[in-house]
Amino acid sequence: YTMHEFIQMHLDSPASPGPVGHGYTPANIANNTWHYTFDPSPQVLGIMLDTVNQGGGVGGSIGDNQLRWLEGQIQAVSSRYYDGNGNLVRTQNPDRLVVLFSHHNLITMDNFLPDPYDPVRHLAAKIISTLQRYPNVILWVNGHSHFNRVWAHVDESGQTGGFWEVNTASHIDYPQQSRTIEITDNQDGTLSIFGILLDHAAPPTPPSVGPYSILDLASISRELSANDPAHQVPVQIGVESDRNVELVIQKPF
Repeated sequence: YTMHEFIQMHLDSPASPGPVGHGYTPANIANNTWHYTFDPSPQVLGIMLDTVNQGGGVGGSIGDNQLRWLEGQIQAVSSRYYDGNGNLVRTQNPDRLVVLFSHHNLITMDNFLPDPYDPVRHLAAKIISTLQRYPNVILWVNGHSHFNRVWAHVDESGQTGGFWEVNTASHIDYPQQSRTIEITDNQDGTLSIFGILLDHAAPPTPPSVGPYSILDLASISRELSANDPAHQVPVQIGVESDRNVELVIQKPF
C-alpha cells in the first residue's frame, strides 16, 4: 500500500475507541506529509515527526520542509526563542511545553539520501542545534534501536535548558516492557520527567493447549521473545540510569 493509503486507513478508523485518524487529517494526504501535532494536555504540545526517509535506508532524517514546519509549531507556543544568529526573539504567543515523538532516535538520524517528498535532509547535529534554540522543548521520545536509553542534550551556550531524549525497547523483544512518561512541575523552577518501565500482565508460562485468551497469547509471545537466539538482554534493557528514571530539567517559563 502507498503512504496515502496508510493514512486513509487511519482516517477510516471507527470513532470508538478513537480518535478518528489517530493524529492524521486529510491535509496529510493533500500535502504529502506524515507529521502532525496533538495535545496530551492543555500545558503540553505533542509533535509527531516523520523521520522515515522515503528515499530508502534504515536510518532516519528530517526534510527541510518538515524542519521549517517544526520550528513554526514550536514558535507558536513560545513567548521567546533564539534565532539562528543567537538573538533573542520575543513573541506574544502563550507558552506551552513541547514534547517530540518519532520512530528514530538521534543517534540513528544519519540518512542523507534525498527523499522524493522532501529532498533536502537534516541529520542529528542540525536538528539538535535547532531545538536548543527553543527553551520550551524539554523532551524527545522515540524508539527504533530496540533498547532502553536516556540521553541529556545539554545546551552548551546556556541559552536554554537543553532537552532530554528517552528511548524505549521494542515490544517484540524480551521482556516486552512498556514505558509511561509523566511530567511534573516541582514548584521550584524545575520540572521532573518520570520514565517508568512496566511489565505486561501475562503469566510467564503459557498454557500447553487452547483455547487461548488474550493473556495466553501474550504469554506465548513472551516465551517466543525469550528464546530469540539473537537477543541480548543486558544490551536491550539498558543500565539502571536508562530504565526507571526521574529526569530533572529547568522550567522554561
